[in-house]
Amino acid sequence: MESSVISKLSQSKFVNLILASALVCSVLSLILFGIIGNARLSEISYNYGILYKSGRHMLKNTNPYNNDSDNIYAYPPNFSFFLVPLALLNFGVSKYCLALLNIVSILSIVWISCLTVVKRSPENGRLKCLLLASFIIGNPFTAHNVWMGQTSLILLASMMGAWHFSHQNRWLLTGILLGISSFKPQLSLLLFVWFFLERNWKILVTSLVTFFLMSYYPLITQGPIEMMRLWINDGLGSYLTVDVNVLGSQHVVGVSSMLNSAGIDVPSLKVVGVLLTVLLWVFRKQFRPYDILGILFGISLTFVSGHDYDYICLIPLIASLLSYTEDRPNLWLWLPSLIFLLIVPQRFIRILSIPVLNHWRTLVVFALGILVILSSLYHSKLEESEQNLVL
Repeated sequence: MESSVISKLSQSKFVNLILASALVCSVLSLILFGIIGNARLSEISYNYGILYKSGRHMLKNTNPYNNDSDNIYAYPPNFSFFLVPLALLNFGVSKYCLALLNIVSILSIVWISCLTVVKRSPENGRLKCLLLASFIIGNPFTAHNVWMGQTSLILLASMMGAWHFSHQNRWLLTGILLGISSFKPQLSLLLFVWFFLERNWKILVTSLVTFFLMSYYPLITQGPIEMMRLWINDGLGSYLTVDVNVLGSQHVVGVSSMLNSAGIDVPSLKVVGVLLTVLLWVFRKQFRPYDILGILFGISLTFVSGHDYDYICLIPLIASLLSYTEDRPNLWLWLPSLIFLLIVPQRFIRILSIPVLNHWRTLVVFALGILVILSSLYHSKLEESEQNLVL
């Protein structure tokens, strides 16, 4: 049913004009709110200022993790690959270089997402690709990441690239991109666990080599033992004590944070996230391969760790649901509703002064993940039944 309706819509000049206009509007939105900063109360790259300061410390051969208590730098040593060259520039130029790097990441995310959607929905792929590209570019999480000078878009692009090329048996490129993604270990952890379970040692060894090659500067100036000691003791040790990074904070996502905000003191559920990944791997043949990365991100942002700006990493999950509308038209009711709930500005909820409500997105992510899991299981069984009929 969906196929015929969408096919007719895709042939309509009016519909194509609307979709093209939506894409243009999303680009304008990114420029206005992510770069120019309309209606923003802070300066562009205010978060990047912390990273830049740490990069300047590296260039002076002083401890990059020795910032003041309100400006904690906690990235692992391999992030110096990006940070040292950027810190060589003055801040005014450097912040726009990072913005350019984020824009390149956005284009990569759009490219990989569209390849996946077109492959899975060949008849209606162009229409869905325009819809998805408009969302990726124009959603508030993208603009917020660019404006803050955050790095989640770079992380997402590298992980999507690693997953995409792993299915083309390009292990070297996969390993390099996986190694790059390790600069945010709280989000890339489960993908490392997945390749470990796959016993894909070539990819893992390549990622380890990439990590150390990216850490060239602290390796030279501090040595391998000292650079890791500084990161673990001074970086992570300080980072986990800051108010905006503790469980229960309105900016920390996941079940643990939601429960802590409700006054239910629970520990971190990272182990649960790892166990669910192992369970997913055990039953991996029951799922379609291109759904796995989105499910892993859903598990990460529900049980492992993340901040609200990291919700940009749900794009693979949303892309999977969009693809499944091909055979499950009822998803057209669920998908827009859940996306709307996801992007509602938090400031509208904060005015209610009920801390646990600030974590409503955790339930939205859970719903998105369940829908993708059920859809993937259903279509895998359907494909298996069709193959058995042929045989």
